[in-house]
Amino acid sequence: MRSIKLVFGLLLASVWLAGCSLRESVDRSVNDVSEATAYIDSAARFSERVSALAEQTPFDAASREELIGEFERMKQNIESFRQIEAPAFAADMHARLAEYNEALMREVNLWLDRLASGTDVRSLLDSPLLQTVDQITQTLDQIRQLGQ
Repeated sequence: MRSIKLVFGLLLASVWLAGCSLRESVDRSVNDVSEATAYIDSAARFSERVSALAEQTPFDAASREELIGEFERMKQNIESFRQIEAPAFAADMHARLAEYNEALMREVNLWLDRLASGTDVRSLLDSPLLQTVDQITQTLDQIRQLGQ
């Protein structure tokens, strides 16, 4: 009888530990989806601000400096996104976002160099940078669906 109680107790403990592990995994997955959504939202805001500033920048030195700040902040956001580990159910989507993320990093670095050299930034409005951000933001609905 005592051995049955011991086996039952061990079984109960195993189930409880497995449940804790499952809950932790789900919490981590929800957190990762939330972080990816926050990154995409920041990319969308970046695109809006950069577009508006690019229209002002050729004529306004303060706007040019603000534009450089926007690029620096986006670069930090890109670095942060690189640290996110995708949950298994979102691996394909995360891989796609990672590709867009790397393309965006190349474009951000290119534009930081151009801004440092005094390049006229009006061409930014037709650049691959904004197209890459559009690709990133198109995945937002899919990410939000995963988080629900």
